[in-house]
Amino acid sequence: LKLGNLYPFIGKAGTKKSIVAQMIALKAAIEGSTVIYFNMEMSAVELFRRTALRLLDLDIYDGIRKGTISEPDLDGIQNKLKDFLSNNFYQVDNSDLTTDEFSSVIEDIEEKNNEKVKLVVVDSMNSMRTIGGSEVMTAFENTKKLKEIAKLHNVAVIMVTHVNAACPLHYRDTSLYARGGQKIMDNCDAWFSISKCIDRDNSR
Repeated sequence: LKLGNLYPFIGKAGTKKSIVAQMIALKAAIEGSTVIYFNMEMSAVELFRRTALRLLDLDIYDGIRKGTISEPDLDGIQNKLKDFLSNNFYQVDNSDLTTDEFSSVIEDIEEKNNEKVKLVVVDSMNSMRTIGGSEVMTAFENTKKLKEIAKLHNVAVIMVTHVNAACPLHYRDTSLYARGGQKIMDNCDAWFSISKCIDRDNSR
């Protein structure tokens, strides 16, 4: 991923878009890059659980059910994750945000830590503030502004993007069904179409 570029991850629910974006973000943080993850769809607890599962091979829900993890243990797990990520991973748990608010967070973190932010993940673009009451207008304007943020702050931006209901689960070029229409592709530098292969021998 190049600094200054905008990359949508486009696919249906259940095709693991967020998990792919999270893994890229975690890997970047472990390797020393400052990362901001705008978590706009799942709960903070769920993202914490997924991070612990991937980095520590620890299922928090399962541990609580079995009694091997208690509430006081959670702080220790969180500190272990911060150490693992070298304190480079910043999580913002809000929906209905604007691109101006994204910019403010980037500037605050860079100023506070005297470190350049290298990667921003927006999960998902469809949970950003609606513009003009139109889904198409919202998607087009928000992708345009996210591209401006990528250029202004010289940061790589991943935005998780949903598709409309007509998109088949196994269809390869999911960009054709992007929520908000094809015009959002004009604002992007490249995109990742994510789908499920339902028949390895015959699926096109």
